[in-house]
Amino acid sequence: MKNTSLLLLSFLFLVNFPIYSQISATTEKGDKVVLLENGTWKAASESQDIFSIASSTEIFDFRKAFWGFTPDEIKKTENTDIISESESMILYSDNVSGLKCLVAYIFTEGKLTRTKYIIDQIHTNKNDYISDYNLLKDLLSAKYGKARSNEFWKKSHLKSNPEHYGMAISCGELVYQSIWKTKNTEIFLTLEGDNFKISLEVQYSSIKLQSLEDKNQKNRDKDKL
Repeated sequence: MKNTSLLLLSFLFLVNFPIYSQISATTEKGDKVVLLENGTWKAASESQDIFSIASSTEIFDFRKAFWGFTPDEIKKTENTDIISESESMILYSDNVSGLKCLVAYIFTEGKLTRTKYIIDQIHTNKNDYISDYNLLKDLLSAKYGKARSNEFWKKSHLKSNPEHYGMAISCGELVYQSIWKTKNTEIFLTLEGDNFKISLEVQYSSIKLQSLEDKNQKNRDKDKL
């Protein structure tokens, strides 16, 4: 859509954070559009930023997908190239709220049962990963409500030194986790680490299809015996 075709009636900052702010407008035809980071406009109905402040009752379970979708149905919802594909997973890349990430669609018996945003930011200062976690937590809370949040200390010798919390995470001594639950989905935001490497993920799991995943896992475990 060309910028010259837009009648900018108003601008609204949907996410009020310095890392990423999304601007919306209304065309002269009355269509809602959003401004992308590359300077182009996109129909608001096509926007896939999970962190736009919105109602937790929106129709999709994840991005533009419903739980139970087949791999072919997922491919129709995405407009970027596939990075990796197997029988049980399709992987894309994206950028959400200023953070580079991988987008994983996970299938059980050909049905979408779980998805993930795997944050792919690299920081020299390990405490910056905690800042990323807090950013995502605040934005997800704005969308889904208050989370159940915990800090798990496996060892506590760094607990009195907040400036070393990032190091504690990378060593596997400290884990941050926040959990939300909607009608169809459980959402887990987890910051953890091991061997001086840190992982930050947002995982979405189908509540209804959890039993299918559990059954499939039991069958895989049985096959190993």
